[in-house]
Amino acid sequence: MALPSVSPDILAGMRLGLTVALILSIVCEMVAGRDGLGNWILLAARSFRAPDLYAGVILLGVLGYLTPVAIGLVETRLLNWRRRTK
Repeated sequence: MALPSVSPDILAGMRLGLTVALILSIVCEMVAGRDGLGNWILLAARSFRAPDLYAGVILLGVLGYLTPVAIGLVETRLLNWRRRTK
């Protein structure tokens, strides 16, 4: 079977894809969205609401940190046969 040998590459692609998807979704919400985190941050910046702006940016940072961590946990769970080299 080829699936076990390509699963590290699939998970690496998922990790990169989720990062790009998060960036693009926020940018699209800033440009053309009515609801969402990107629009909320943009409106907070335009109306000088600093607490809302910082809360949105911190939330984006937490999401940006937790998505690769979650993929890493899935990767260690699914690929326990593969030894990590450091």
